[in-house]
Amino acid sequence: TSPDGSSASPYGSLTRPNGSSASPYGSLTRPNGSPASPYGSLTRPNGSPASPYSSLTRPNGSPASPYGSLTRPNGSSVSPYGSLTRPNGSSASPYGSLTRPNGSPASSYGSLTRPNCSSASPYGSLTKPNGSPASPYGSLTRPNGSPASPYGSLTRPNGSSASPYGSLTRPNGSPATDMKEIV
Repeated sequence: TSPDGSSASPYGSLTRPNGSSASPYGSLTRPNGSPASPYGSLTRPNGSPASPYSSLTRPNGSPASPYGSLTRPNGSSVSPYGSLTRPNGSSASPYGSLTRPNGSPASSYGSLTRPNCSSASPYGSLTKPNGSPASPYGSLTRPNGSPASPYGSLTRPNGSSASPYGSLTRPNGSPATDMKEIV
C-alpha cells in the first residue's frame, strides 16, 4: 500500500490517486467517466459507443458496423449485400432487382419492361412494339399474321402450307410430299 493509498501488486491491480482503476487486463475508468478495456468497449465524450467490432453510433445518429449496415444522412440505406434505397427512391441489390426512375423493372435474370412496354428476358420471350411475339424456340406471329416455327410449319401469305417434312399445298392446289406422291 503506497503513501497515497493506492495499491500495487505483481498482478497490476492499482487504484490511482484520481480514483481510476488499472489492471494488467486493461479495465480502466477514465476521468471523464468513459470505460476502456483491451477489448475496445468505449463510451466516447459525445456519447457514441465504440468497440473492436465496429458497432458505432455517429454524431449524426447514423449507425455503422463492420458488416456495412449504414443509414446515411439523407436517409438512404446501404449494406455490404448491396440493398440500397437511392435518393430518387429507386432500389438496387447485388441480385439486380432495380426500379428505375421511369418505373421500369430490371433484374440480373433479364426480366425487363422497356419504356415502350415491350418485354425481354434472357430466355427470349419478347413482345415487340408491333405486338408480335418472339421466343428462342422460333414461335413467331409475323405482322401479316402468318406463323413460323423452327420446325418449318408455315402458313404463307397466299394460304399455302409448308413443313420440313415436305407436305405442301402449292398455289395451284396440288399437294406434294417428300415421298414424291404428287397429284
